[in-house]
Amino acid sequence: MWSKRMLSSIALCSVAALAACGGDSKGVTQPSPLSSADFTSMTDALAAILGTSTGGSAQGATASESRSGAADVHVSVDAQCPVGGTISFVGIVSASSSSSTSASHYAVTADFRDCAARGDNGEVWTFNTSPSIALVLDVTRSSESTLADGSESGTVTWSNGTRTGSCTIDVTSSALYTMSNRSYDILVSGTVCGTPVDKHTVVQAS
Repeated sequence: MWSKRMLSSIALCSVAALAACGGDSKGVTQPSPLSSADFTSMTDALAAILGTSTGGSAQGATASESRSGAADVHVSVDAQCPVGGTISFVGIVSASSSSSTSASHYAVTADFRDCAARGDNGEVWTFNTSPSIALVLDVTRSSESTLADGSESGTVTWSNGTRTGSCTIDVTSSALYTMSNRSYDILVSGTVCGTPVDKHTVVQAS
């Protein structure tokens, strides 16, 4: 239960950060600049990894939980990436609730280990993390909405054939899901791949 809730929140904020990259490769470290199309393909592959690995249908996903107290849960989740390798989430969840709301605090690290996926142009991108991506989230749920406020920082290294590079992410985000219209209102600010980000996005749930 806790693992699935944690991963859905992390996926939303992580994909929002990647979407904020747009098609601009400014600030990405590599031997030669990536084209906008290649950069978009790379971020699409990362988004595919997060979306597949954190969804309920992820193949090979396992979770273990151990309680250290009435409101704290240690979580460790491993999942297979779409074209090989793994992604892992490890951390602690703290929870509280009242008659009308529930609140959760997540302190989690994410690790890619030769985690591979195809971008929108069919190319395979392989990712590792150095250091781990650190995620902190505070999630508040009511019968009408879910609000996730958090931060994300770390570096993703990538390879695609003979090319290699890295992308550093340091962002804060806020994502509000409203039950009545099934939409996500997402704010992301900070720096992604060396580029300042200040983006507001509304996404309609399927």
